[in-house]
Amino acid sequence: MPKVASLHHGAFGNDPGKPANETRSHLDKYVTAAEVDQAEWSRTWVVNQLLDAGRLYEIYGKWKTGKSLAGLDLGAHLSCGMPWCGRAVIPCVVIYVAGEAVDETLARLASWRMRKRVAGGMPFYVRKVPTGLGIVALAEEFAAEVREISDRHPDLHPVIIIDTLARNLGPGLKEDGEGMGAFGNNLQDLLVKPIGCTAFVIHHSGHAEGDRSRGASQWHAVIDGSMRIGKTPDGIVTMDAGFMRSGAGGDRFAWKIEVQQLPGADNFGAPIEHPVLYSLDPPATRAKAPSANERIVMEIVAALEAEGARNIASETIRARWRDRGYPHDKNCARTLSSCVDKGHLHRSGGGWISTPSLDTD
Repeated sequence: MPKVASLHHGAFGNDPGKPANETRSHLDKYVTAAEVDQAEWSRTWVVNQLLDAGRLYEIYGKWKTGKSLAGLDLGAHLSCGMPWCGRAVIPCVVIYVAGEAVDETLARLASWRMRKRVAGGMPFYVRKVPTGLGIVALAEEFAAEVREISDRHPDLHPVIIIDTLARNLGPGLKEDGEGMGAFGNNLQDLLVKPIGCTAFVIHHSGHAEGDRSRGASQWHAVIDGSMRIGKTPDGIVTMDAGFMRSGAGGDRFAWKIEVQQLPGADNFGAPIEHPVLYSLDPPATRAKAPSANERIVMEIVAALEAEGARNIASETIRARWRDRGYPHDKNCARTLSSCVDKGHLHRSGGGWISTPSLDTD
């Protein structure tokens, strides 16, 4: 399989296909300053200027916002080498773990292929049962499967999409420190790093604001980037690239949901239809008339930015909200979330920033 040449792989002779614990000597685990000076730096993007090769990302959002649709859409574009949301990609072999609703996943893939008029084979594999990545033995078994599939496509970069985290933790594990830590560490140490693949995990929101995914902090410590899925009141699906270990984040993407009819009919003779995503220009998601509460939050963020604040913390905004005489923090949390869904605010560096082109006067 091809090696990943990037800022975090390959610059010092690391072999992503070699087990992390297989070294010639103890000192092979170290890099000297002189070697850093002599290194020839390179970088490989899976999606240009957005997603680095050989990283672990999460795609998260609230229930029924389009997380799985977005994950499948991204994977299908990578599998075909098609530009995604106007950005160039590298051709990939994609392994999609359908931990739930397998038939729905297969129907959505068929719908995507029909809508994009893709005929013939494409290197996209759907695993029909969960993996149990929180269990070492099950993670090693899955890693062997990924290697075998990747070896069939030596010229393609391997990509894994796990749908969802909860369904692939493993028997008896919970979304606590132990379970989430084992899941994330096994993904990084048994798959992403030794194989050199790129992994995406579809997950659920955990907080009222929806500004981070569900579960223990051990999970958030091992991921390299986070993308939040939302849905506007008029049904537009949005993706905001927040935390990115190797970049600034802050990018926004948007789609409308269209319906694709498949061959066949149901038992009452009605057509079989499934959703597909159609990429939009992000400004189309901005609401023309923010609500009263949204304007208050936008004014608070704008005032804090005028004072020099950047990546403003939720608690800082809530404090100003209370200073204005509004005692209910949950209303502030819901308003922050709706501002992001409508494009009035963006997530950046774990905080909040204004949409530069939006007039809040």
